[in-house]
Amino acid sequence: MKKIIALTLSTVLLAMLMIMPVFAAYPSSPNHPAGLQIMMGELIGNDSGWPEDNPNPDTGRHAAFDGDEYTFYDAYSVGRGYAGVSLSEPYILREIRIYPRQDQLARFDGAMIIGMNDLVTWDEFDRDKGTVIWESMEPADPDMWYIIKEDQFNVKDQAFRYYVYYRDMDHCDVAEVELWGVTAASLAAPEPAPEAAPAPVEAAPAPVVAAPAPAPVAAPVAVPQTGVTSLAILGVIGAAVTFGAVRRRK
Repeated sequence: MKKIIALTLSTVLLAMLMIMPVFAAYPSSPNHPAGLQIMMGELIGNDSGWPEDNPNPDTGRHAAFDGDEYTFYDAYSVGRGYAGVSLSEPYILREIRIYPRQDQLARFDGAMIIGMNDLVTWDEFDRDKGTVIWESMEPADPDMWYIIKEDQFNVKDQAFRYYVYYRDMDHCDVAEVELWGVTAASLAAPEPAPEAAPAPVEAAPAPVVAAPAPAPVAAPVAVPQTGVTSLAILGVIGAAVTFGAVRRRK
C-alpha cells in the first residue's frame, strides 16, 4: 500500500513539474519598474518557428511573451520574421527587459527593438520599415536579464502602436521580451477648462425719491377793523374835492 501511495505522489509531482511552464507568470523579470506599465496586447509575428519548411509551433512569437525563461522564440530563417505586440493605443517605451536564449547567447548581438505606427507583416518586414529604438552590440552573458533604460535608446519619447523584437544577422532567438512604458495619452497636456461666463450683474434698483412735502400755505392776515365805514371815506373824498374848487375860485 505504501509503495502505491509513493508511486502516486511521484506521478503527481512529475505531472506538476511538466505543466509548470504553462502557468508561468508574465512578466517574469524581477523588481518591476515603478510607474511604468507592461506593454502587452495582441501578439504579432511568426506564429511558429524555425525551420520554415517544417515550422515548430513551440518556438513561435508566443514563446517570447509567456513568462517562461526556458522557452524561446526562433525566427523562420535569417531576417524572416519578428515577435512583437500590437497595442490598443500608442505607447512611449521607457524600459526594455530581455532574457536571451541561453544556448544561443551569440544571437543577442544585433538584436533590435523596433517601433511602428503602420503595421508591416513579418514576411514583408525589414529594419527600414520601422524605427530602431535600441540595438544590441554584443553577445549576451549567461543567466542574466538585460535591463535597458531609455538613456541607451537611439530614439526617445516617440509613441508607437506596434513594437517588435527583430534580428537580421544570422537567426533571431530570444527567451523573454518585456516592454515597459506609458501611454502617450497619459503624457498629453490636459486641455484648459473653459472659463465660466461671468454671471450677469443685476442692476441696482433706482433710489426711491420721496415726493416733496407741499409748501405750507400762509394763513390769511386778518385786516383789523378800524371802525371807519365806506361812507365816511367817501365823505372825506368829497370834502377834499369841494375845498379844492373853492380855492380855485378865489
